[in-house]
Amino acid sequence: MTLRRPYFEFRDLGLVDGPADPVWCSIVRLSAELTGVRFGKLTVFDRACDRIVVRAAHGFAAEDLGHFKDPPSFPLCRRIIAEQRLVGITETHEDPEMLKSPFIERYSVRSYLGAPILDPANTAIGTLCVFDDKPRLWSHRQREQIGEMAHLVDQSILLKASLATIRLLSRAQPSG
Repeated sequence: MTLRRPYFEFRDLGLVDGPADPVWCSIVRLSAELTGVRFGKLTVFDRACDRIVVRAAHGFAAEDLGHFKDPPSFPLCRRIIAEQRLVGITETHEDPEMLKSPFIERYSVRSYLGAPILDPANTAIGTLCVFDDKPRLWSHRQREQIGEMAHLVDQSILLKASLATIRLLSRAQPSG
């Protein structure tokens, strides 16, 4: 599955590396609480290394995910990014793709709901997802909530890109 490339460098905006963004951490935590699940995570596709990077987590430490090697660990993240659509799975044990994931096995993930994170050009560059260790039927409202929370992340990325553009333009101005 080929993932579309974004038009700017994530590293310039701090989307891939560096400390966790406290706003993103809050969005992940609130997403899990809104949907009543134990776990949540926000991932970004690092195009330079063709890998998925966990940038915020709830219910476990993001650094605990370091031993999971993408792509087999995060197949749904890749699917959501490639298809640019929300994905909800009621029972992961009924999805053959999920049974191959070491992440799904390690955290006993049984249900999953994820939405794409979009850059300013509306290209999917990551995911906001929540999941639980019990099967669950995702309501229309829960799907809307995850989509709305993902949109908040989209807006924070737009803000980061806007600030980076302003800094770049201010450096390009002749002093005088």
